[in-house]
Amino acid sequence: MKDWFYHVGGSLSPDDPTYIKRQADDDLYQALLGGELCYVLNSPQTGKSSLKRKTRQRLENKGIKCVTINLTEISQNIVNRKTWETRLFDNLVKDFNSWENNQKKAGDQEQNFLSFSQKLNNLVEQTLIKTVTEKIVIFVDDIEAVYQLSFDVDDFFIWIINTHKKSNQELTFCLLGVRQFHDLTKDKFETNLQLSKKIFLSGFTLDEAQPLAKGLEGKISNPRKVLEAIINLTGGQPFLTQKLCYIVMEEGTSLTNFEGKEEILVIGLAQSRIIEDWEDQDQPEHLKIIRCYLLNNDVVARRLLKLYKNILQEGQITVIRNWEQQQLKLSGLVIEKDNQLIPYNWIYQQVFTEEWVQEQLDNICPYQQQFRDWLHSNKSQLLLLSGEQLEEAWQWSKGKNINQDEFEFLGLGKVTEIEKSQAIKNTQIQQNINKIFSAIFNDKVKKNIIKQVFLWAGNQANLIPIVCQIIISFEPLIKEQKESEVVERLIKKNIIEDWENGLASEHLTSVLNNLVNQETQESRKARLKLYKKILQRRVNFDGSREQIELLETEIVVINKGKLEVANLIYRQVFNTPWIEKQLNTITEKNSQSKSNQKPLILSILALTIFVLLGIPYITKTNFKNPSLLSANCLARNLDKNLEENIKNLQTLVNQSSETVDEKCQILLNELTLISESISLVDNNNIFKALDKLCQIPANSDNLTEAKALIFRWYYADSGRYPKTYIWRGDILEYIEKNPQCSALKNFNPI
Repeated sequence: MKDWFYHVGGSLSPDDPTYIKRQADDDLYQALLGGELCYVLNSPQTGKSSLKRKTRQRLENKGIKCVTINLTEISQNIVNRKTWETRLFDNLVKDFNSWENNQKKAGDQEQNFLSFSQKLNNLVEQTLIKTVTEKIVIFVDDIEAVYQLSFDVDDFFIWIINTHKKSNQELTFCLLGVRQFHDLTKDKFETNLQLSKKIFLSGFTLDEAQPLAKGLEGKISNPRKVLEAIINLTGGQPFLTQKLCYIVMEEGTSLTNFEGKEEILVIGLAQSRIIEDWEDQDQPEHLKIIRCYLLNNDVVARRLLKLYKNILQEGQITVIRNWEQQQLKLSGLVIEKDNQLIPYNWIYQQVFTEEWVQEQLDNICPYQQQFRDWLHSNKSQLLLLSGEQLEEAWQWSKGKNINQDEFEFLGLGKVTEIEKSQAIKNTQIQQNINKIFSAIFNDKVKKNIIKQVFLWAGNQANLIPIVCQIIISFEPLIKEQKESEVVERLIKKNIIEDWENGLASEHLTSVLNNLVNQETQESRKARLKLYKKILQRRVNFDGSREQIELLETEIVVINKGKLEVANLIYRQVFNTPWIEKQLNTITEKNSQSKSNQKPLILSILALTIFVLLGIPYITKTNFKNPSLLSANCLARNLDKNLEENIKNLQTLVNQSSETVDEKCQILLNELTLISESISLVDNNNIFKALDKLCQIPANSDNLTEAKALIFRWYYADSGRYPKTYIWRGDILEYIEKNPQCSALKNFNPI
């Protein structure tokens, strides 16, 4: 077998031994034979041109005249529409005149005043219909070439549609390319084109690809097994299948030891000859063509990359045939199977990985077109980004060296969205609070109460219901005393004092995390210092990234051009001493990190000396430090939820030595009691739940959490705990009379 048996790249001649006949061959041949207008739109290097040449040969053997128009050749180095039309017209005339030598040449036409479509019509009517008795098929290849032209060529596609309609099946067309019609023409023509016959060009099946096994005969012991392994990796993609066959054939006799290990052999060759350093090994180009298709346009690229990333993560997505899905299919990276989009093959997944996709997304600006439009509009506020687009752009810009105009574009969008959100919240909250309190308090008291709610909670949607519930629960007390004093006392008692276990602990913990969770210690420190300034004194809003990101945490708000703390609860919980403690913690961690470097350096130095002197260096392994085990069991880890704590403690106890650390067992038992009590209340067994909590001793750190739970049950709305409102008096009486609950007897809701 000669080395050139396989054909990697380019179109195959009709008689090439490696030409693989597929279902598309018969579909296209029969459709054109029947006079149907056909189109073959598929990804690059899937055999479209080879299919065209083979089909043309079959049609000509039937006596049908065929012409090919290659739009890539016609569109090269074109500067204007007139030149393009002339070149295409001359191409047609040349082919038509080759059938009838006595017909007029292109230069004989004296109809320069006619439009391009009229000239084409005359050519068809005067040259073809009169002189050619057989049917005619015109193949229009590489239709995507017109996408790069600086002018539209809709007239040409309109002419194709109209000519086909009038020709009574005597003249028909076949369009081939890698672009959707609505990328090439105006929408009103797309429907007509889509009504034509679509030819699906799928990858090779193993049975279809059997002719390729001939090139491996005499080179390896089991050509069919190797071909099967190749198809499994390429998914039957024509270019990759031919290339991998060629690589196996090229390795030849060196593969004799791989009998029975064909899959390992093919994977190894694909890895070393195609995937590794693929940019250097991609000859002839294939993978680079796919990359170019994906990244050709920044705006489109991001949409396609995100869709492809989703498919990689999920394995498949449902076909909805929208624009993005069609474009991604035309890239060749994915195929449709059983109404699902899936990655085409294993090789593509190894080259265009999720990491590669993310790297491209990080490099492509997500707001380029919108930013240009905003600049051209003289920075109109109507063209600012919002919603998901804004958030994506904002996150992408972090750490990027963007110019001042770009930051202004993004920053204004963020501030505008924050202010709109605040305004909407204020209106909704005002209406809801007014409605709630109108049924309870008179207008004067209601007005004062609402003022206190906004003073303490601001416009925080998660905080206001808690404050309102507390106020409603103590309605008689508020009516008897000065509203502001009672509200202040209630909020301090139930929310601010011991806030980690108070009624608003979940919300305040979320605010804390938003405030301090930063990528680096330095950025965390900078944010805390900025917040400290605002806490001490209102700060002018300058639109900096630091200020905007602090605004996003909602711990501060903009008020008349200045930043201020959003409410009194935040001001008193996250106060100056709290900030100083956080800053000191950061400083201590930095100091500890630096001090830890010295022992590490000494250890490395010691190890180096031992190695150089040939002295064995002994390390201690599997050593359990009892004090460390106890330290892990001193208190609940507040960074994790209750069930995670219980699970981790159980694991720690199970993995410890024969004698279980007493502190671990105590903490595990107490957290289990708390968990069981929560489940009991969820099932309206309030007294059994109290029995569980009463088993927690007075000296336990978990007693505070037990009290916090009782607070929640005492004040709970009728949504989650429908009976606790009725049981309020019973809760207090039960704790008072039950001897086991002595540790909880000082429970006081106010």
